[in-house]
Amino acid sequence: MKTQELINSVTKLIQMNVVPLIVGSPGIGKTQIIEGIAKELEWQYEIVIPSMMNPTDLSGLPFRVNDKQADFLPYGLSYRILNATDNLLIVIDDLIQSTPLMQAALMQLIEARIVGGKRIPDCVRFVSLTNSASHGAGGTKILEPLKGRTCIIQLDVDPKQWIKWGIESGRIEKEILFYIQTYPESLVDFAVCKDIANTPSPRNWERLSKLLSNGLTNTELFEGCIGGKEATRFASFLLTITNLKGVIPQILKDPYNAPLFNQNDELDKVYALGLALAHNANKENISNIYTYLNRMGGEALEFILATIIQFHPELKETETYANYICV
Repeated sequence: MKTQELINSVTKLIQMNVVPLIVGSPGIGKTQIIEGIAKELEWQYEIVIPSMMNPTDLSGLPFRVNDKQADFLPYGLSYRILNATDNLLIVIDDLIQSTPLMQAALMQLIEARIVGGKRIPDCVRFVSLTNSASHGAGGTKILEPLKGRTCIIQLDVDPKQWIKWGIESGRIEKEILFYIQTYPESLVDFAVCKDIANTPSPRNWERLSKLLSNGLTNTELFEGCIGGKEATRFASFLLTITNLKGVIPQILKDPYNAPLFNQNDELDKVYALGLALAHNANKENISNIYTYLNRMGGEALEFILATIIQFHPELKETETYANYICV
């Protein structure tokens, strides 16, 4: 299920008090998506890592009430759950890494909605996140009865939606957004590897974005985030951007005669050029930029102009933009 469809579905499941179990490869943003849903619903949320817990963390500690009776005293997570008065979303993360005993304890929590023999308030809801056994995340299986208490959803990342998120959140550098637009298959290329090496994922691209924003452009550091093959291609993409800087003055000065690039054979140059234009756009030159992009046409026109507006929202007030959206 693509990201936006998953967000819509999980939001409804949470409100219906049905527990979703979201499955996806490492680093594709499962936790961030749920955090976003909680914030959109204006719910409090708490991320729980069951692999770092014991079953007694849920049931509470036994204590003597009197000579004839004992009970469980909730503490930590169980105390917060039982005493919740506002909407609270409990996010059970990295589920497959937890022990079978811990998974068994979670069954009572999410299905019977009981902690240490006490009923969980209706304002508390649950969602589970996990990798699969094939992702090399340190887990082997999830108990069948526990899976049977959830609605299992497979998450597939949509590069276009991720780019849109990257623009709107401001968390991803322009170079990476244009690179993924050019090579969408590079957003996620997960593979289990015996070597100590990373592969491309949304989380690793975000880490690489932090390097770029701090002026770190060493290819070996790129490799440490996204692996050697992708790092080499990304470094080449950045070099293409540098080499195209001479074309920018031509576009801004004479957009009718500036050189065009073939969108079929030179797509990397097209989007590298778009990145350079996004860096240089302002109210004085947006008309010439649009004239050039209009000559180019196709998907590049839509993406590059939309990206320029996202990075420079003040350009929405220009006559050029008003004419563009009316076309």
